[in-house]
Amino acid sequence: MFEILILLTVFSLSLAVGFNVLEYYQQQGIEKARKQLEQTWEREHGRT
Repeated sequence: MFEILILLTVFSLSLAVGFNVLEYYQQQGIEKARKQLEQTWEREHGRT
């Protein structure tokens, strides 16, 4: 019974860490994509 509790705790901790890492990379990706979009827009339409 005690082992199951330890396993659950470790599992939930690793899940939390995994989600944080995913969120971080997602945020970085969004920033990168936004910058690329802005550059493309400026190239095609000129600066406003």
